[in-house]
Amino acid sequence: LGGKVDISTSTIGPISGMNGLKTINGRLRFDSNKELGNISGWQNLETVKGDLWLDLEIMSSSTSFAQVTGFGQLQTVEQNMVVESAPGIVDFSNFSNLSDIGGYVYVYDCENLRDFSGLENLDSIGGNLELEGLVGLESLDGLNGLTSIGENFIIFDCESLASIHGLENLRSIGGSLGFAYNFTLPSLAGLENLETINGQLSIYNIVELVNLLALEKLTPNDLTDVILS
Repeated sequence: LGGKVDISTSTIGPISGMNGLKTINGRLRFDSNKELGNISGWQNLETVKGDLWLDLEIMSSSTSFAQVTGFGQLQTVEQNMVVESAPGIVDFSNFSNLSDIGGYVYVYDCENLRDFSGLENLDSIGGNLELEGLVGLESLDGLNGLTSIGENFIIFDCESLASIHGLENLRSIGGSLGFAYNFTLPSLAGLENLETINGQLSIYNIVELVNLLALEKLTPNDLTDVILS
């Protein structure tokens, strides 16, 4: 497909007939569609050259991510991937072949997301990785294959996050590393293999955090600033 696909009307139902589509040269966006209970019919899609955007804000809260069945062959998103306002999403099991995202990844307000299982083949993110308002997130399991983040890595207001295990293969962050208002996080265990941060380390209002031993491989020359508040 030479251009973009935007599905944003509130009245359209489940989509079929896309089974033969392998490449979208523009973006693929699902935006606040209350009738689109299942996202399926994209099972042969391998590449999205624009953004992949899943804004499922007004879908039923009973919708589980198991019903998003259309992306099992997707390998590459060349620009950005956004998943937001999706209370039914519990994991990323239907993105099991996704290995490369060229731009940023923003996951926001997915209250039942527990971890990132299904993304084990994801090796690199070219831009920011931002996780925000994920009140049910417990760990970062599923990001085990991630080796590099091109820009900033931010985890904000994930109040149930008890561990960042799952990042053991992360070696480099091209920008800053930041944590804020993750009230139950006791340590940064999982980042022991992180070798490079080309920005600042900032930690705000994480009352359970007792040490930074997981960052022992970093040296002062690896950081522009350290902010603990």
